Amino acid sequence: MANYEGGHYEGEPQTTDAHVSDAPAGHETSDVELRPLIQIALVLVGVAVLAHVALWLAMQSFEKDQRAEDAPRSPVADARAVPPEPRLQPTIEHHPTLPYEDAKAMAEVNKRILNNYGWVDRERGVVHIPIQTAMQRLIQQSQETAQPTTQGAQR
Repeated sequence: MANYEGGHYEGEPQTTDAHVSDAPAGHETSDVELRPLIQIALVLVGVAVLAHVALWLAMQSFEKDQRAEDAPRSPVADARAVPPEPRLQPTIEHHPTLPYEDAKAMAEVNKRILNNYGWVDRERGVVHIPIQTAMQRLIQQSQETAQPTTQGAQR
């Protein structure tokens, strides 16, 4: 083991420019060769590219085999019949409006029905009246038929 004297170990090699005047500039070439590292990296990239190409070709072959095994489509399946109501939305071919447009139109129809007079069944003479009028009549009927609760005052 080396002895410590004056700030450095005795027997330890000195590598600064002040101690080694003939040290070469740049990096040490004796440690790692750059050419073999580049060659190995290129070989790995080449193997990866070949593996991807081989897998792509295999998938193309599998898809071709699968298509050959599938039964041909029936002409009936290709004859796109109109589905029955209610149809899902939005299918522009069979239902040209979007859901929010349908909801808006339905709300307007309901509002028109609730705020106007109209027939429910003409044969039986059943009509509907505006909702505000119906509520007012219901309040008046409940007030007219309500019994006063002054039983405690009668003796």
